[in-house]
Amino acid sequence: MVHLCACVPAVVAAPAAAAGAGQVLEVLGLAEGLALGEMEQQLEPLLRLGAQLRRAGPQLLACFDSPAAAQGALLTAGLPFQLRPLPPTTISTSSELLLPPPPPPSSSS
Repeated sequence: MVHLCACVPAVVAAPAAAAGAGQVLEVLGLAEGLALGEMEQQLEPLLRLGAQLRRAGPQLLACFDSPAAAQGALLTAGLPFQLRPLPPTTISTSSELLLPPPPPPSSSS
């Protein structure tokens, strides 16, 4: 389980319960003591898949817009951490958004 130090800032406080069943994954096995920039770099694959990262106590949660997006993340190979689905009853209603997903690429015509 990831234990985030107090130095990791939260961007926005928001409830994780907004995500429905099958849309929240717990991030496990992320190295402890990472600087914020290092953590962002390791979590970049989740952000590209549309995850919103939230801290709920000692847990780091990746919240997706749909169960299909969460399933896609579970099937992604080569991640420097593990992902585990969480049943909706274990999700805290008090969580903090850590890193918003990156903006969609701009299409220049």
